[in-house]
Amino acid sequence: MSFEYNSKFYVTTPIYYANGEPHLGHLYTTVIADVIAKYNRLQKRDVCFATGMDEHGQKVELTARKLKVHPQSRVDEIADKFSALYKAADITYDAFIRTTEMRHKDFVVSVWNILYERGWIYKGEYSGWYAERDEAFYSEEEIVNGKAPTGADVVFCSEECYFFKLSALQEELLKIYRDERIVIQPKLKLNEVVSFIERGLKDLCISRNNTKWGIPVPNATEQTIYVWIDALMNYASTLSQNFESKYWPCDVQVIGKDILIFHTVYWPALLIALNIQDLPLKILVHGWWLNDGQKMSKSLNNVIAPQNLIDKYTSDYVRYFLIRETRIGHDASYSDANLQKLVNAELVNNIGNLAQRSVMFVQKYMDNTCQRPSDYDDNMLQQTYGLVSSYVKYMEALKFHEAIDIIMKISEIANKYFNEKQPWHKKDKQAELHFILFHTLELVRVIGILLQPFIPHGAARLLSIFYLQKISNITFDMASAAFMFDQLRIDKQFYQVFPRIVNE
Repeated sequence: MSFEYNSKFYVTTPIYYANGEPHLGHLYTTVIADVIAKYNRLQKRDVCFATGMDEHGQKVELTARKLKVHPQSRVDEIADKFSALYKAADITYDAFIRTTEMRHKDFVVSVWNILYERGWIYKGEYSGWYAERDEAFYSEEEIVNGKAPTGADVVFCSEECYFFKLSALQEELLKIYRDERIVIQPKLKLNEVVSFIERGLKDLCISRNNTKWGIPVPNATEQTIYVWIDALMNYASTLSQNFESKYWPCDVQVIGKDILIFHTVYWPALLIALNIQDLPLKILVHGWWLNDGQKMSKSLNNVIAPQNLIDKYTSDYVRYFLIRETRIGHDASYSDANLQKLVNAELVNNIGNLAQRSVMFVQKYMDNTCQRPSDYDDNMLQQTYGLVSSYVKYMEALKFHEAIDIIMKISEIANKYFNEKQPWHKKDKQAELHFILFHTLELVRVIGILLQPFIPHGAARLLSIFYLQKISNITFDMASAAFMFDQLRIDKQFYQVFPRIVNE
């Protein structure tokens, strides 16, 4: 089955748990979704990019109690920190949901009532393993060396609660994945999901009776709705018309590998029980970020604060590193040295110096103006425009590492062309200079367009060479021969687009 986008496009992140400050993993997930959103806007699609905060649950309640504050004050503080990070990182979301909002709580209650009335929910008693860190229940088979599969500590508990008839949907869920109604990327994660389902699904505990900070179960207010059931409904509650919205279903849902089962088993099962025919189209699963090879942990004091990285390196450089350092699906290791090496090699030396040399040549030897020549180096230009088609193919497939490889290939072509033509030996031959600099700068223009989803500021600075104040109107169809510049006049000082990172 091929995966196709529609004219509308709905991309989501998970909503992040409001029990701690944002870390590098949160930013990574959100940057991936933001790149997807920016790309699709540049393809002239009607995009909704949704993110938000998961603000209920036992951990929030306990932390607020320790801090001697009301849980709402606590989640307000954390939500503000996430919002500030998104602004600093140039994240341009369209919808931001908080599960403490009345519109969300009302929607969750309505969903519960529908499921209850249709016989999908029943009362019983849960006995088994519970991980407070994950706010998740685990079966005996999932416990590894006395811990949850995520490594979290577990306790055995027994309590009265409500159950969702997940076991009744085992065969239907398997059929969905066999028919590729929901695509899981990378495909290796599909095998994990199918294996999990085939081992046998048990009914899911969906309420708690010892947690007060949550949405009360209708007609049983001594219990609250399980935080994960509450949270998963955000993907509909954030839309003005919920499941009837023009944006439904989700085109791409970006998640970390630790919440795979929640999104690929529990989430579609709930949708099926609600008679929602249009299921999410694709689940994009990424790996974890490590700190110099070690898993980040508060106890190890090695958690990386993303705001500090942005303050030190700029949002462009941090965004570029997060996307470029590894392919989506693999774990990655953060280090300052790796970021500096990657940025200096690809953005500064490769693209930035190309733009700098070209523009300075036009200013110094061509009276600040470069004209479109009467004939072209067709091989070079056609190769470049052909590479743009490959870039689009990779972006549609959510293969960002390969898409950036295409940008680097175009830069390599331009640098090689400039060096081989040696314009510094032709300072007195204006026609030849215009020919050489036109072709070099045309490739710089294309590079600027293709960089837009990844590094919005740097791309805008590159494109300002050509389009001045019209940056917001530059879409991907402009990376073609039909939009080649006629005359480029540079009548202002041009600064290095990508300043070098210098080791302090």
